[in-house]
Amino acid sequence: MQHHEEIPEKIRATVKRAQRSGMDKEADVKRVTRRCLAHFDTQFHFMPPANAYGKAGISDILCVIEGRPVAIETKFGSNKPTVNQKNFGKAWADAGGLFLVVTDRNIVDMMMRIYTFIYECDSHVELYNEH
Repeated sequence: MQHHEEIPEKIRATVKRAQRSGMDKEADVKRVTRRCLAHFDTQFHFMPPANAYGKAGISDILCVIEGRPVAIETKFGSNKPTVNQKNFGKAWADAGGLFLVVTDRNIVDMMMRIYTFIYECDSHVELYNEH
């Protein structure tokens, strides 16, 4: 088990390695996001399949870290969340979870928001990231 103070530097190093090798599609953002999530001690994440049988708008990655619910929508380039994805994020945040839109340009910042939510916030109800 690592000390949680080490997590920010490990996340920065993970993203830096990924940026050097290139991120050029949303699948790359998802891969790097999952690698960053692995740095948190107690975490579980699930990626619901995107198909006709799922709920429209559900986030790409649903996770629980240290008992706190986090939903992550990943995007690449100038892509933005759909109305259904925004609605899911608002409902998630209203229920006390953290909803973030992680892109190739903000991945370190968003991982630090997760870190703050997990280790430095007293409440589940702050930090809704509206895009």
